[in-house]
Amino acid sequence: PFYFLRDSAFTPDNPTNIVVAEDFLQKELGITNLDGAITVTFSSIEKLLGDIGPIYLSQFQDTITHENVYIKTQ
Repeated sequence: PFYFLRDSAFTPDNPTNIVVAEDFLQKELGITNLDGAITVTFSSIEKLLGDIGPIYLSQFQDTITHENVYIKTQ
């Protein structure tokens, strides 16, 4: 009954996932006019954080690292 962008990757075919993600964004947030899309995997975010180091989110008083990014985003 609920649509969340995080649940939109059902297939290994990226163009298909983008169409589904656009549909979910429209249903979840009412966004209808996207100019483009970029797909990012958790493993690429983990590797990026491993390279650049942790990010402190002052609004949440929390630090995101390559080791905790997955659980923090869930």
